[in-house]
Amino acid sequence: MTGSKNWSSGDVLNAADVNSILADQVVMVFTNTSTRDAAFGGAGEPTLAEGMFCYLSGSNEFQYYGAAWQPAVGLNPTAIGTFSGATSFSVNNCFTSTWANYRIIVAITDITSHGTLTMRLRVSSSDNSTSNYDYQFMTKESTTVALATTMGGSSFRLNYSYATPGDAMLVIDLTNPAAGEMTQVQSRGSTVNGTSHLEGEVVDGYFRAATVFDGFSILQGGNFAGSYGVYGYGD
Repeated sequence: MTGSKNWSSGDVLNAADVNSILADQVVMVFTNTSTRDAAFGGAGEPTLAEGMFCYLSGSNEFQYYGAAWQPAVGLNPTAIGTFSGATSFSVNNCFTSTWANYRIIVAITDITSHGTLTMRLRVSSSDNSTSNYDYQFMTKESTTVALATTMGGSSFRLNYSYATPGDAMLVIDLTNPAAGEMTQVQSRGSTVNGTSHLEGEVVDGYFRAATVFDGFSILQGGNFAGSYGVYGYGD
């Protein structure tokens, strides 16, 4: 592959320029790694070269080719969606071995009743509610700061949430959820109680049993609505 080229009116666009300047430098789209790999090296097919990019539509992955195909640096979406009219929502198959670490962002726009937001990790579409959730959290409300620790809980605490006006946000980082190791969690959340005061929490925790997780659930207790995004951290 070469860099770039400017053509003038009347120039001949030859095959070498089409291949190296145009075709090899676009973002190619494939369904999965199998269709990606089958597109190179055969008769009439291009040869893999450093600097190529592709997008895998089946897993929402953006990749580049160096010595091998690698996830592109940055946040790579693995699941995006909305939820409403229920006391919890679950996301399955969003953690894989493609990335070691993940970020979850949740924007809550409606809550029917005050309650504590919690999270459980999932395997094969089922919540893990065993007593392996250990965490420490710091609550900041108005001018008061408090610390507390829970060992052997059945879920991670994330943040308290108010029904008026019913808005809250969560940013959750996880390390190694799909690696069969202890999953560590750090989260930050905030909510507002009308016009009287703000409430926010910072949580550090880990799931003490080595487990391969592929999803999670967020629970509130009352019906709530909003949107979420799950992203794998590129290396």
